[in-house]
Amino acid sequence: MKEKVKHYQSASGVECIEISGLMGFHLGNVVKYLWRCESKNQGADFLKDLKKARHYLAMFQALEPETQQNLSVPGAQYYHVMCYEFVRAKPALPAYSVFVIEQVMDWYGGLDAKCLDAAAARLDWLIEYHSPGGSLIDIFIKFCKSI
Repeated sequence: MKEKVKHYQSASGVECIEISGLMGFHLGNVVKYLWRCESKNQGADFLKDLKKARHYLAMFQALEPETQQNLSVPGAQYYHVMCYEFVRAKPALPAYSVFVIEQVMDWYGGLDAKCLDAAAARLDWLIEYHSPGGSLIDIFIKFCKSI
């Protein structure tokens, strides 16, 4: 058995793989990078992990809707398990990660593309905010216009 890595565990004991492993490659990676972005290397890779999460989300959104649904069938079968595990882990995760992960999970619950659009808008805002030279007021205005 593989050793448990601290940045993939929540304070409640839920491991990232318990949720992301049910989601398929693209969306599972979105969850993985959001889960660990603050804790891996004491947050040194924070912006890099946000960008990776956004990259995998964009790759998934670029797929045809039928392909998205075909890739999500296994995860959709475990939607209730994902929700249960996420509720257990949620208090230990940062609020911005929780919002994006909830949007991804809501997509599994109803296959509504608007959920993924909301997740993408939040990730774009976070990336811009945490990038060098990001003006909070300009970024906030862009975010408000995107929702």
